[in-house]
Amino acid sequence: GDLDDDNDGVEDDYDCVPHDASISCIDSDEDGVDDDDDAFPHDSTEWADTDGDGVGDNADTDDDDDGWSDQDEVECGSQLVDSGSMPLDSDGDGECDALDSDDDDDGVVDSDDAFPIDPNEWSDGDGDGIGNNADKDDDGDGWEDSTESDCDSDPMNVEVSPKDMDGDGACDIQDPDDDGDGVADGDDAFPLNKAEWLDTDGDGLGDNSDLDDDGDQFTDEYELDCMSDSLDPDSSPIDSDGDGICDAMDVFDDSTSNDTPGFGLISLISVLALAALARRE
Repeated sequence: GDLDDDNDGVEDDYDCVPHDASISCIDSDEDGVDDDDDAFPHDSTEWADTDGDGVGDNADTDDDDDGWSDQDEVECGSQLVDSGSMPLDSDGDGECDALDSDDDDDGVVDSDDAFPIDPNEWSDGDGDGIGNNADKDDDGDGWEDSTESDCDSDPMNVEVSPKDMDGDGACDIQDPDDDGDGVADGDDAFPLNKAEWLDTDGDGLGDNSDLDDDGDQFTDEYELDCMSDSLDPDSSPIDSDGDGICDAMDVFDDSTSNDTPGFGLISLISVLALAALARRE
């Protein structure tokens, strides 16, 4: 038969287009690629060498010589014939992120890691976008973690905060004056009650609300009027005549009377009579 059907000077076996004389090309290895475009014109199994390393792409396991095998690039979604396209490998462990269960190699799998590509963070207790390792207030309750630890509180639980009776920002454990009444807890009979700090008679009722601070059975107001000390149980109003009215308030103090029976009554009548006479005059 005719060895050159289109009479273009190239035998059909080596002619890229054996039936078209207008197209003249040679395919020496009969791999379907013109010798001019074939990196391996005499090797029918190879025709391209993307990275120019002398190994044809068909045999080369890393066509673009980017350090990632063609198979890995296919599985990882990068271009296997583009050296500028490489799989993302955040932790540099040789396993692309698409296949790596722990992208940042922090020991926490990505599905449980709030920061899967940050090896320094993996949890965000309060969801504020700042990892717990860097966040000074992990639970977002307004108390720094270090303070909560010192105050026997839980820095990871927003529902548990340090007790701060007076709201001064110092937890009660560290606050020398829990109720903020100006009296140190050690000297305060009621360290958690800002309205009370003394209990002179020890009856459990603070002096500010106790009507008888020293427990001597005389009200503070009465002792004040009678000029005795309302904070001293040994200081009671003087009532010389025992009529229930202290001397300081007793108009008819008969403490100096003699022993004559009825003298006090007679004195009272005399005073009333003199007063009546004075009104007449």
